[in-house]
Amino acid sequence: MKHFIGMCALALALCSVPARADSYLSAFGGASVLNDFSGDGAHASFQAEPDTGFVGGVALGTDIDAVPGVKIEFEAAYRRSELQGTLVRCGNEEELGGSSGLFTAMFNVRYGVEVAGFHPYALAGAGYGARRIVLEPTPDNWTNTASAAEEQGFVWQVGGGVEYPIADGVNVGLGYAYVVGVSTDRVATFGGKDTFFEANGDIHEARVTLRVDL
Repeated sequence: MKHFIGMCALALALCSVPARADSYLSAFGGASVLNDFSGDGAHASFQAEPDTGFVGGVALGTDIDAVPGVKIEFEAAYRRSELQGTLVRCGNEEELGGSSGLFTAMFNVRYGVEVAGFHPYALAGAGYGARRIVLEPTPDNWTNTASAAEEQGFVWQVGGGVEYPIADGVNVGLGYAYVVGVSTDRVATFGGKDTFFEANGDIHEARVTLRVDL
């Protein structure tokens, strides 16, 4: 959390500088796809299959005058997917549910050019992430930890897209991002039966973007 507070403080410092003609605010949203994960144990196991979820975020950025086409930005985003699956205990099957949520705060570098009125770009970023996995039924050993598995750590992303101006200072676009979020390794105990799972943090995202010059 200290990393997140520090990044937010730096972002607020950037925001306190008078807006320049080449600064901008952008928002994005779209679909988020996680990998399946499973838990294994001697007397219990489960399979969790995330549904296609959503991502939403905002970014504040500015051009780097010394390097044409390069922009830097601070981005904050949240993505969530519902979980479906099967829990097996001592040979008996039951439905498994839950969710996976990830908040990220990253600094990005973008590079783009203009081609026939369009603005294709590439993006790379890194920063802080906090992930929360909920399983239903709630594992016995999670009841004292907010009924969820919570992890924090380093996250990064790469991606790209293309934007098109629809008005003076207003651009819309489509983009893709590959996000390496926070991986979670945890023991989940159901009815006294232990399972161990590893849920990686890889996410594929399709985004719709709106960018407005300040």
